[in-house]
Amino acid sequence: MQKTDQAILSQGSWAVEGVLTVTFPTAACLLTARMAFGARAISPASPAFQVVVNGFLVGVLVFAARRWRSAGLLTAAVVLTVGMLGFAPGASARVAVHTIVLMIALTGIVFVNARLLPRPSRPSFWRTFLAWAAVSIALYFLAGMLLLLLFRAAEVAPFLRLYARLSTALGLGLALGFALRGRLAPVFCRGTA
Repeated sequence: MQKTDQAILSQGSWAVEGVLTVTFPTAACLLTARMAFGARAISPASPAFQVVVNGFLVGVLVFAARRWRSAGLLTAAVVLTVGMLGFAPGASARVAVHTIVLMIALTGIVFVNARLLPRPSRPSFWRTFLAWAAVSIALYFLAGMLLLLLFRAAEVAPFLRLYARLSTALGLGLALGFALRGRLAPVFCRGTA
């Protein structure tokens, strides 16, 4: 009976962990997107909406990376990419390339932060915040630069400004989300482990 109870508590702990790992970055990205773009952040037709969606995707990828290691991260990235392309049945090759490039950037952000950087037993709010912000802003902006080179935007300056704003909003949102998650997760997970 005790083994069964422990297994149930362990699964409950992973469920709580998963909810927190997805909810905190999604909510924080929504907040930073609203601050950077206003009401456009919640409009699916706006480029700003991708900040919120990317917060959710990164949360799922981080959970997969923590739960199932690098293989889980790669599997989740492929499944999410195929799922997104499946939801856009009339999408052009351009949309597919755009989606793939950005998913590679998001997967890279997660790989660096969740797999490469050391996770101390007692994470520091500011260390977590700075790591997520720096890596996220840099990799997402580089993905934007790659898209600029691939698609040769008619006007370079507005495209760069947009990706600078998107990268900053995403980076700060992920940084805030994971720093808060690191600080508050032990409070939420006490009764489940």
